[in-house]
Amino acid sequence: NSSMGGRMVAVDKVEKMEVSKLKGEKIKTIKFCVKPKGTVDGDDVLEECKEIEIDGVTWGSGNFTQSVDKKSVIELECTVRDDLEAEDIKGEIEKLTDFVERVEILRNEKCKTSFVLEKVAFTFEVKPRDNVSNKEEVLEDCKDVDIKGVIWDKGEIIPVSDCKSKIQLGCIVEDCNSDAEAIRKKLEELDSVEDVKIIQ
Repeated sequence: NSSMGGRMVAVDKVEKMEVSKLKGEKIKTIKFCVKPKGTVDGDDVLEECKEIEIDGVTWGSGNFTQSVDKKSVIELECTVRDDLEAEDIKGEIEKLTDFVERVEILRNEKCKTSFVLEKVAFTFEVKPRDNVSNKEEVLEDCKDVDIKGVIWDKGEIIPVSDCKSKIQLGCIVEDCNSDAEAIRKKLEELDSVEDVKIIQ
């Protein structure tokens, strides 16, 4: 079997997907301390906070800790775009007046650059050699081709006639590691494969 990197786990099925362009975006991490109001359940407060929708804000899981008065408070972290201010996000949390008594900013980290990496999906039609009777083995051979950034789906064997079948196999390619033609050529190197076409 061919090898060009670590084996990736197969996905159930590759659907047609949009390509997101590679870009760098400055982000920062902010941590808040949220004190629940009165006898309000802390889990409810945490869920209400995480349901606040702010463009450019991704909430973390949050955790509970004790304050100096031995009451549980919530430490909630979020990753935000550089142009968003911690005070503005704090203000949105403070609007939950039925759940929140007080909000403090614990940490406001410096910016770093986060990259959104390109992903694209391809589908191939694989024609096994006529002398190969076990098409399942051909499918497994194809999925054993290890290419960096490539995640294979389960694949499908499609009957063409009483004695012939073709294989349809999809994959997701992460971070522009390989193009469709390069993957097609790697599949055609297999002894059990006669021909490979790119169909999507």
